[in-house]
Amino acid sequence: MKESSRLTARQCLAQTSNGSQESTRPTSCSSKNDPRVYCLGAAGVEERDFCLGHQIIESELQSAMDALLNLRDVADADAGQCLALCLARLESANYVLTRFYEHMSPDLFGQFRVFYGKNPYKNTLGPSGRFSARIVAVSVLLIGEQLFHQKPQFYRDLYRLSEYYPQRCIREVFRWLSSDKGSAPLKPGWLEGKADFPRIATISPVMEHHGGEIGMLRTSCICARDRFTRMHRSTALKYTVEPGRPIVGVEVSENVEAVLSQRLLTEERR
Repeated sequence: MKESSRLTARQCLAQTSNGSQESTRPTSCSSKNDPRVYCLGAAGVEERDFCLGHQIIESELQSAMDALLNLRDVADADAGQCLALCLARLESANYVLTRFYEHMSPDLFGQFRVFYGKNPYKNTLGPSGRFSARIVAVSVLLIGEQLFHQKPQFYRDLYRLSEYYPQRCIREVFRWLSSDKGSAPLKPGWLEGKADFPRIATISPVMEHHGGEIGMLRTSCICARDRFTRMHRSTALKYTVEPGRPIVGVEVSENVEAVLSQRLLTEERR
């Protein structure tokens, strides 16, 4: 792939979804501008951009999550401002993910992907087996109650596969969802029908006091979140399933798309 034909992650660091320039918010990675990579040459450059791009996405998702937490937890928070910020950050994350889908080299991706697939010491899936606990957090905050009533399997898979998520963030999500704030059980009572779903973990109670334009902003955030999960699924299909690359942890008897949906917490493609 020619360098001029794609927008590199370094360029994405300074460009938002509407093309404007802005400084990049720091991420938790101390070497965010020069991550260590496994490959050399063109594959190393692609791997570097892959890592940097994911750091950008994680930073945007963190900002979206923080905006929703402010709306949920701060009594005098400006709902419109919080939701507008959440929407902007989700759109920015979508922009970067779309650039991955459109411009990442499948061949070069295949060269460095092998290093991210499995933990050789624990014989478990590597971190790339799950995308992000932050998109889970955003989902719970935005539509957590709806997910419980419409797609309870979302939560069953989330708890069952919890070890594959970055632990600090996923434990925080579980703390929100726990009736006992001192701990986060792996099988909460509400998931087994023994208690009501904890609505206070979401922004739903706050949104009951708003309508009109604020409600429309929330709907826009939900649409942006849905586009993100669909795009992530499409990208995973394009760069792993369709080229025929094996997916770690998938048994011969299992349906690859079903397993992929389970890992990404999305619906199967119809």
